[in-house]
Amino acid sequence: MKGKNLKKRMVSLKIIILFGLLLNLLCFAPGEAWSQSQEKPPSLLSFRSEVIKLKYKKAEDIRPLLYSFLSPYGRTFVSEKMSDVLTISDLPENVERILNLIKEIDVKPADFLFTVQVILASRDSEVIDAEIQNDPIIKELRQLIKYRGFTLIDSAIIRGSDNQISSLILGDAAQFSLELRGKVSRGQTPEIIQTDVWFKQRKTKQVKVPSVRDLTTRPESQIIWLETDKPLIESHLNLKSGERAVVGVSRLDGDDKGLILIISAKILP
Repeated sequence: MKGKNLKKRMVSLKIIILFGLLLNLLCFAPGEAWSQSQEKPPSLLSFRSEVIKLKYKKAEDIRPLLYSFLSPYGRTFVSEKMSDVLTISDLPENVERILNLIKEIDVKPADFLFTVQVILASRDSEVIDAEIQNDPIIKELRQLIKYRGFTLIDSAIIRGSDNQISSLILGDAAQFSLELRGKVSRGQTPEIIQTDVWFKQRKTKQVKVPSVRDLTTRPESQIIWLETDKPLIESHLNLKSGERAVVGVSRLDGDDKGLILIISAKILP
């Protein structure tokens, strides 16, 4: 029954579009593009209509992208009840171009796998954790920066979706928060993951709040905990799938120590 109802709705949409085109051809003067070329308005029979059911995008989101492909007589229609259905009617060659564009736009959002490492670097110590002692990035950092000791505070794996923010808490005392947003830059080989990073230190403090005054009791202050975030690293970087990179270094304790954030990003199949 649902399939039959959907077909009936799509047929109705086509009829509405064709009727609108007929009124447009009969009642309105040709657009500037047609008058300049001194061509007669196209007949209704020369138009091609298509009802497209989108898989991943909403019709209203991609509709503005189609206007430059339409002739002065071309039309698009979106039903409020079917946000994933788009109806197009125009000259056949224009409709074909639009269909090709929709194939490129209406694609499954990419999924990512981020690997994160938070490392404490120190000038006073030359001890390096066994887990990261042979890490090529750590070896390179020892040659580039003044810190000699490196301790792995925490590591994690987090999954993300295209252009969506993923967040997690890091540290043995949950003292850090991390937000990541990846976006695939398509059309390149290899594909690039444009990554936004927000790394913060979480802090809590006690605050006294006066209680509601009551004439029968003595007012007493209440103590509540407030959480504040101190930004440590904010960055934007372009990563190839599978590539690891140092996002940044945040100096601590008067530059004697520093927090290093290393991430890698991989596009999942």
